[in-house]
Amino acid sequence: RRARPDLGCPARGRATAVSADQRTVFGADAETYDEVRPGYPPEMFVTVAKVAGIHPADSVLEVGAGTGKATRAMVERGWRVTCLEPSAEMRHVLTIWCAGRPAVAVSGHFLETFPARERFRLILAAQSWHWTDSQLRYQRVHQLLAAGGWLALVWNTPRRTDHSLDADLDAIYQAHANGLRAREPGAAGIHRGQWSSSQLTGNPAFGVVLHWRHDWVESYDALRYARLLATQSDHMLLEPSAVAAVLAEVRRLVERRGNRVTLSYATDLFLAQRMP
Repeated sequence: RRARPDLGCPARGRATAVSADQRTVFGADAETYDEVRPGYPPEMFVTVAKVAGIHPADSVLEVGAGTGKATRAMVERGWRVTCLEPSAEMRHVLTIWCAGRPAVAVSGHFLETFPARERFRLILAAQSWHWTDSQLRYQRVHQLLAAGGWLALVWNTPRRTDHSLDADLDAIYQAHANGLRAREPGAAGIHRGQWSSSQLTGNPAFGVVLHWRHDWVESYDALRYARLLATQSDHMLLEPSAVAAVLAEVRRLVERRGNRVTLSYATDLFLAQRMP
């Protein structure tokens, strides 16, 4: 397990990428991920339930459940959820929350290797679909869905509305993380470069495809913003000394500039129904 970056004491040195699987790297500090990563608007689950016709006790498969950001909302609605989470550290946090909740089952399998014993009414991937195998994922979902079942793909994409920090942030990243230009969590919306809705609309395995978006904002102080950056996979793949230096300087910069960063989030939900 990698050491948690020290957000107060920067170490000097340039960044070099380390060999790691980005699909499981988030487990390096699962507790921080669970504390600072945003959840999903309740309205989204209402939309999923109405469109896909999901009722209490219906079976749902969650791909890349992480620490349970989406899981908790689904369980609260009475859905039976099977969670796939390959990261042992993330799975540990999720399992603690699931204790005493018989409607939740947790598996360490990837979507591509999951040995299902049932068909599901809904398969949901929140902030995880771009980590699945693009050559296998749609065929595998088609196999796992019940007749008339639905696939739900969800992303939170953050944007900073105040760009007065951009030049200083660029200087920090250039000094300590040469080659990494992310100036905000999920800077370019990682799924935009790795996934397109045309993969669903042009896929004969699926019929109806619907898109729903919800815009909302959240404000962070300097420490919490630095901790949020620390949960991004591109930051987690840096050498510990480099990411510690970046986060410490970002924290000091935000403290000097009013100790507040506001992010504007767009939650995108794509729903596609399984064809026979």
